[in-house]
Amino acid sequence: MTPPGELILGYWPIRGRCGAIRNLLAYLNIPYKAKLYYDMDEWFEKDKKDLKLDFPNIPYIIDGNKKITESQAILHYIPLKAGRKDLIGSSDDKFIQVQICLHALAEVGHEMKTVWYSGKDFKKNLEKLILEGYLPNKLENFNKKLEGKEWLTGFLSIADFQLYETVEMMGEIAPELLEQFPNLVCFRKRFSEIPAIKAFRQSKGFKKIWYPLL
Repeated sequence: MTPPGELILGYWPIRGRCGAIRNLLAYLNIPYKAKLYYDMDEWFEKDKKDLKLDFPNIPYIIDGNKKITESQAILHYIPLKAGRKDLIGSSDDKFIQVQICLHALAEVGHEMKTVWYSGKDFKKNLEKLILEGYLPNKLENFNKKLEGKEWLTGFLSIADFQLYETVEMMGEIAPELLEQFPNLVCFRKRFSEIPAIKAFRQSKGFKKIWYPLL
């Protein structure tokens, strides 16, 4: 039973698809209890069934009688909970801008997750995405989008929280590639220096490991 007023965030003890969510909670100063699944059976054989989620998946958030799955939905819910609709777009036009960026980032995220879970073929598959132009082209799009702006849409939004995870990953696994895109390099530094983000990255709650491979 979830205590009244306590928000629970359930996920594996890795960064994975939860990095942007944890950063957003830290930025908005929303306290939560981290439910970390160290034992796969605890999720697959127990909580996936017992929590009665409409679409069982992790990460999930339980906030009182609200149970929310799917990382994109969670990213939208958190600003609404905090009364910060500006982070998802305070007008229809701004909302659409955020959605376009989020979906473009989700495509890259899907490709990268496939690479991470390719085991011994990780380096080969990563090099393939680079040499065939997929990652350079995608990063160039985001680099151009940032031209003359601090944030992707011209205002800080949940898309920036997701972009930060993408850029951080590239900085770790393909630093020479990332260095070719100065706007992304500057964005990474700028986002990292947001006081709440900087403090969270220095806390015990920060998870550095993306996926089990590395």
